[in-house]
Amino acid sequence: MGGFAINGDPFAMNVINERVNLGDTERWVVSTNMLAHPFHIHGVAFQVIRENGRDPLPESTGWKDTLVIDQESELLVRFTHPAGYETPFMYHCHILEHEDGGMMGQFTVS
Repeated sequence: MGGFAINGDPFAMNVINERVNLGDTERWVVSTNMLAHPFHIHGVAFQVIRENGRDPLPESTGWKDTLVIDQESELLVRFTHPAGYETPFMYHCHILEHEDGGMMGQFTVS
């Protein structure tokens, strides 16, 4: 694709990157070593618990589905909507060129 990836894996339509249990809440650590990226997760709501090693900024509090990741953020992600293999949810950078270049992945919730 375009040389972009998440966790070292560029997007592949036939790959499920993560499998999550319906009703679970997970801690996800999302980071970048390049420029800031708006990171979006489909089908979930999350809360920011740490941003760059500190408490979240006021604008980062509350339930979210997108957050600009500048260095590293810890997210508490709730999985309350099912998504099967045929219709998985996605997580991705919201910069169109990065997304099109492979900076996204897919996950199921069951």
